[in-house]
Amino acid sequence: MRRYWLQLDLEELKHDIQQSDLVTDPPTDVDELFTWYSDVLRSLLDKHVPVKSVVVRRRSQSPWFDGECREMKRATRRLEWKHRTTHSPTDYSAWRAKLDSQRSLFQICRVLEVSYLRIQT
Repeated sequence: MRRYWLQLDLEELKHDIQQSDLVTDPPTDVDELFTWYSDVLRSLLDKHVPVKSVVVRRRSQSPWFDGECREMKRATRRLEWKHRTTHSPTDYSAWRAKLDSQRSLFQICRVLEVSYLRIQT
């Protein structure tokens, strides 16, 4: 279950909160106030950003994708993130070089896995 927060219109939500009983006629009892607070805000959120079910599909991982490949991908993503935040030509070069190395490693791992599977059959 997930809410799509980007669809939230803050102005409409603010307007509805201001028009709610929580603001116009709040209870005097503290316990009741907390209950109202929770109920009113939850109902307004359900109105403005309803909860929707999301299907998460897990893809089976390729047998050739091992710890070395995972670490290479992690390192490449770190360099990509660094480049995207700094926009530095040096960071770009480092990321591209690591990306090329990653592609080569992945290709070698795939070829070795296919070769191993052919030998097994």
